[in-house]
Amino acid sequence: MIKQTNIKIYFLSLLICLLSVSGCRKIIPEAETDILFLGHKGAGSNNFNDVNMENTLNAVKEGFANLDGVELDLQMSKDGTIWVNHNFNVHDFNCLEGLPEQNIPLLTDAEIEEITICHKGKTDRLYKLSEIISYWNLNPQYYLFMEVKVFYDPAFELIGGLDAYFRRMATAMINTLANVDKTDNLIIEINSKSFIDLIKANDKTKNIKCLLIRSGTLERKIQIAQQEGYDGLSLNYEDTDLTKETVRAAKNLGLFINLYTPYYKSEIVKAFEMEPHAIQTDNMDAKRYLNVR
Repeated sequence: MIKQTNIKIYFLSLLICLLSVSGCRKIIPEAETDILFLGHKGAGSNNFNDVNMENTLNAVKEGFANLDGVELDLQMSKDGTIWVNHNFNVHDFNCLEGLPEQNIPLLTDAEIEEITICHKGKTDRLYKLSEIISYWNLNPQYYLFMEVKVFYDPAFELIGGLDAYFRRMATAMINTLANVDKTDNLIIEINSKSFIDLIKANDKTKNIKCLLIRSGTLERKIQIAQQEGYDGLSLNYEDTDLTKETVRAAKNLGLFINLYTPYYKSEIVKAFEMEPHAIQTDNMDAKRYLNVR
């Protein structure tokens, strides 16, 4: 009887032990990482988000809820107001089909305010950067990356050319940020020395990191960034000359390195293993995939 009792106690203890070990294997503590994760276009491109339109306030809120911040795309209207949209035209997602192409730099604010954007059942409107900044200023712990889009299109010749456009936009950016509490977590991506010179010359915006984003080899990008006073580089994680070693070399030169835009887990892991400062992704589960915080 005593032997049977001892055997039962032994097997019960063994079962508890196995269950305990099994349970521990499933609960893996999140690892700390200094790498920032940003929601591309807020919370992912339209093709990757079934709920919120890209580059909208609702997308920003979703991005803040899941990652360390967001990335948005900027255009400027004929009136000198900065608007949030990827393309300089609004033809792709305009709810009204069959309209002639409408280019934001040639439209007034009143005309832009009339536009409704749609994609696969999602509907929203275009937002001014000032609206996004007002919301972000209440949540400044999140990072806000702002890409000033460059399009080499004849339409810009109608407004004095790209360089004049960028100079006006830099002034508009300075005015838009005049009332923010701090600029530590604001980062601009652009390919315009004229723009960054004005940003760096202003007391309010001089500490905003400006990242060079352009085509070319990594070596050439580093050279331009150092010559023209950029704080870092925004790079496609799929570039063939990008490795953990080349990213480290760029970081050792004092450059801030941002990678874009992995989506699938294998892609996110690849970008993460290069150890950049930041990763922009369309996937709101990126940090959960890596089990990091």
